[in-house]
Amino acid sequence: MSPLRQMLGRIGLAFALIVIVSPAVLFFLWMLSLSVKFEVDNASYPPIFIPEHFNWGNYAAVIDSKRFSTYFTNSLIVTGAATAFALLVGFFCSSGLACSARSGRRSSSTW
Repeated sequence: MSPLRQMLGRIGLAFALIVIVSPAVLFFLWMLSLSVKFEVDNASYPPIFIPEHFNWGNYAAVIDSKRFSTYFTNSLIVTGAATAFALLVGFFCSSGLACSARSGRRSSSTW
C-alpha cells in the first residue's frame, strides 16, 4: 500500500471518529454547563453555554440531599451489573474467537 493511501486512510479514520464521538462530547459538555448554571440561565433563550457566574452550590445541594445515598447506591448497582455483564459476555466471545483462530477454523462471515 502506498504511503499516500495510508495517510489518506488514517485521515479518513480520524475524521470518522471525530464525527462519531463529537455528539457524545458535546452532550457531556452541555450537561456540565447545566450543572454550574443558575436556574434562570438554564431556562434562558437563546441558550447560554458558558455562564457569566458559576453556581457551585448546585453540587453542595445534591450532596446534602436526603436521597443522595440512595441514588448513588442505585447508580453503583446498575453500572456495576452492566459492566459485569459486558465483561462476562466479552470474555466468552473473545475466548471463542481466540480458540477458533488458533485452530484455524473460521466461519465464512468473519474476517
